Amino acid sequence: MSKTPQKQKPQAPQKAKPKPKGQSQAPSRKSLIVNHNRNHSLFKVFHQIQRLTDEKKSEKKGGWSLLGNSSDAKDSVAVATVSMAQNLFSQEGTYEFVLRSPTTLNSTAAPAFLQALNWDPSICSEWSTIQSLFTEVRLIRATIHFAMLNASWPTGPTAPALYLGSSITQNSVTPASSVDVINSPDLKLYSLWYVSGETRAFSSPSRPNLNWALTTSPASQVDFGCFGQFTLVARPAGLLPVAATALMEVVQEFHIEVRARL
Repeated sequence: MSKTPQKQKPQAPQKAKPKPKGQSQAPSRKSLIVNHNRNHSLFKVFHQIQRLTDEKKSEKKGGWSLLGNSSDAKDSVAVATVSMAQNLFSQEGTYEFVLRSPTTLNSTAAPAFLQALNWDPSICSEWSTIQSLFTEVRLIRATIHFAMLNASWPTGPTAPALYLGSSITQNSVTPASSVDVINSPDLKLYSLWYVSGETRAFSSPSRPNLNWALTTSPASQVDFGCFGQFTLVARPAGLLPVAATALMEVVQEFHIEVRARL
């Protein structure tokens, strides 16, 4: 007898084995193309930013800006690039500078020596450049470096004394006498027995986080910007030379902080 062949049972389709955790699927060709285009566009944008920055830095006059000129505005890509570049920089960025200005102080009538040196940095020759580049300013510290010029100052124990102090509530207010400076919290008293060849320095109190003032008027309001002064008085008056005698050479130094281009 011949055996009847048995029918084979159909096999169920095998399920795909799940990939172990931690292994990501290979990106599709479409996603690769999208990522490539996005990266290429970003590269073009930042390349354009660098080109505009280099062009503005090479200009001889004035500061450089990312705003571009009329020729840049004709290029729509450049305009879009500049717009993006502006968003990359914080309006709160600040910069510090030290400016200096020399002056000579003379004896005044009577004779006397009554002087006020304000903390306004606009007396410095570089101020026009600072004002064209920045909108706001405030003082970090003011310093005066001074030396005696004239041998008319008496020498020895009979020499006059210099009263030197600072005021944060006055600006360009000439003192009437030593009373106007003697109560200064940072009063310094110097003997003027020396003549020339010796330089001394005196600084204002540091005032962090002072209110900002406009660079067009940096010392116009108390507690804003660069308001304040040094007050200088020499006494006794009987030991001073006649009026209009050049007595002291001073270098005024201004450590300032600036920000913004509004």
